[in-house]
Amino acid sequence: MLEEQIIAYVLRRHGLIGTRVCAEIRRACIGDDPDKRPDMRCIIEMLDEAENNVDALYVELDVMERILEGSKKPSILSHQLLLFITGIFSREQEIGRSEYAITYRGILRQRSVAVKRLLMTIGFNDQMFQNQIKTMTLAQHKNIVQFLGYCSYTQQEAGEFDMADMRERLLCFEDLSNGSLDRYVSDASLGLEWSVRYQIIMGICEGLHYLHRKKIVLGELRTTNILLDDKMVPKIDIFCLSRCFVEHQSRAIAPIKMESMGYMAPEAFAGFITFMSDIYSLGIIITEILTERKDLAKENVLESWRTKLGTSSTDVLLEQVRVCAEISMACKNPNPERRPDMQRIIKMLDETESKGPAEQ
Repeated sequence: MLEEQIIAYVLRRHGLIGTRVCAEIRRACIGDDPDKRPDMRCIIEMLDEAENNVDALYVELDVMERILEGSKKPSILSHQLLLFITGIFSREQEIGRSEYAITYRGILRQRSVAVKRLLMTIGFNDQMFQNQIKTMTLAQHKNIVQFLGYCSYTQQEAGEFDMADMRERLLCFEDLSNGSLDRYVSDASLGLEWSVRYQIIMGICEGLHYLHRKKIVLGELRTTNILLDDKMVPKIDIFCLSRCFVEHQSRAIAPIKMESMGYMAPEAFAGFITFMSDIYSLGIIITEILTERKDLAKENVLESWRTKLGTSSTDVLLEQVRVCAEISMACKNPNPERRPDMQRIIKMLDETESKGPAEQ
């Protein structure tokens, strides 16, 4: 069965290039000017070049597989490769849209990836793009969406009066099958067991702790930016959110976005973000994971989870609930100076993990 799938894959992908080249040959052959039509030698050369392109693409596919495995660092990817794995940006392979990009599933030999085709052409210059690449390449952690590579491609196209440069910016990431966290905190029918919720809280905290240690601040952390893999491991999507602070920098200017308002710290409404802004957003997210709402009373949460857990309720599990509720409330303190930093939050979670039933 696997061999059949691979054969089908090769035929389908090879066919994409063959179809495109044949279409180019056809257009050239039926041109009105006979002097501009290709001779047979030129046609054979075009077909040979297509064959060579296929061979080169399979080499690039091997490289991408190694990047996914972690044995090779993110790299520049060819435009041809990204066209190849997305079926020339096929509608059938489109898996998402946002204000920033259209996302396509890219099909490799036995795995898939996510390819973001950026929509931002105004207000997102080359320097900003390169800064994002630098930050995403720096952030390699089990709880950060894995960045695989990028392509910045310029092609000249004929306009009505002159030639115009068409810019294509593409980013490639690991493909995460379970979508974003907001699905699970907004839809009661997808209710998660406590062990999964606790795993998600731990993973988000570990990912954010890693980013802050790397001097990376997000400023727009929310449930739509936290993706889940097939084992429900959370991964923070830092694309277009992250800013890498220099030594001694403690805040940055950032625009207010409507979709982030429910997660924004009070001080962020003045247009500034800090590491403590991320802590406030984390508090809101933990509250949503605990209650499926953005507010909570600690006593009500404990009682609610005692009821939900029923006979499986133990001191260990209830202590996990209590500590998570305590963290979320501390993170949402209106005064940023009174919020715990990520090191303190991780310590609280670690202490909960290290306690045995007798100690609790």
